[in-house]
Amino acid sequence: MNRISTTIGWADFALNPYPGCWGPGGTREEPKWCPYCYARRIAERFRGTAAWPNGFDPTPRLGRLEELGHIKKPSIIFMGDAGDIFGAWVPPEDIRHIITATQIAPSHTYLFLTKNPARYAGFTPWPPNCWLGVAVTGNRMFQEAFDAMCHLNARIRFLSIEPLLSPLLIQGDMLAVFNWLVIGCETGRRPGKVTPRREWIEEIEGAADRFGIPIWEKDSREMRALLGRPLRQERPDFGCSANAAL
Repeated sequence: MNRISTTIGWADFALNPYPGCWGPGGTREEPKWCPYCYARRIAERFRGTAAWPNGFDPTPRLGRLEELGHIKKPSIIFMGDAGDIFGAWVPPEDIRHIITATQIAPSHTYLFLTKNPARYAGFTPWPPNCWLGVAVTGNRMFQEAFDAMCHLNARIRFLSIEPLLSPLLIQGDMLAVFNWLVIGCETGRRPGKVTPRREWIEEIEGAADRFGIPIWEKDSREMRALLGRPLRQERPDFGCSANAAL
């Protein structure tokens, strides 16, 4: 299990029981990888190693779930930061196995994040210590996230807007479906890299503030330069503190 970098801050550990991804709507035959994906760059760099034997090709590593029992102090665990556990290529029985494994160590809080949120509904009811997130980069994905999450029975539904590539059109009380927002800029030196406008973030955060939704601005050089002020790093009550000592 990897300890999350302190620059991410909102989780203590990451565990990847099904690393790799074909991209949103992608398949082995026709991948649709996100051009800004940091995990794919790392995976392909270390293809053929023990950590990434198949590069970024989705690969079940369910044995890693045993590591959950080794963490003694209640912690926040990001499940699948280097893949999409709810991608169409992951068999439903493997997803059920992963969810069941989280309850072997129920004192932890488990964060799931996907670009395929419609699949969440197939695994209800969700344990209260499993928090369900949707990754979006623009308005179309935001609408899909709202449609999938507005009736989902989960204790915490969160939105990860990272990287923000275009403004969001937030109508009415759409944002109130979510209990938490994570917002971030694209990092790195990718050709064609998108730098969001400050007003895009301000509009999202203004809507969140109207509903009392906590906001976590991800720490990066790009985010600090864009905002020119201390970052907001708020979160709901996880029941355990971030960056907890073991």
